[in-house]
Amino acid sequence: MHVEIFLTFLEYLKAANREIVKPTLGYVKLFIHTQPPELVTSQLDQLVPVLLRWSHDHKNHFKEKVRHIFERLINRCGWDAVYAAASGDENEDGAKFLIATKKRKDRAKRKKAQNAENDEAADEVRSVIKA
Repeated sequence: MHVEIFLTFLEYLKAANREIVKPTLGYVKLFIHTQPPELVTSQLDQLVPVLLRWSHDHKNHFKEKVRHIFERLINRCGWDAVYAAASGDENEDGAKFLIATKKRKDRAKRKKAQNAENDEAADEVRSVIKA
């Protein structure tokens, strides 16, 4: 049942009307978060190309929304599965978008780890000064 509804929403993502696409992106995000990873992975070949159509759209922040959806997809299904669904001759820009998204996510993870390390060092210095 969920797959049938999901396939209907994929058709909505193909629409050119932004008023239809915006809530559909919200549903896709919810679908990815709530459904089992196996079900989401089975739908990647259909989902990824449709999402990549909106990856270059700056109006209504669709590019950021799509990037966030891809970050969730990578977390749930793995980088290899998502990238394989995006690879193809017509999706060269899409593959570049995914690589840039992965690099951005990895960079944020490294920065967060570095900030945590700096905070720990600062706490140690404060505790030594107080003693």
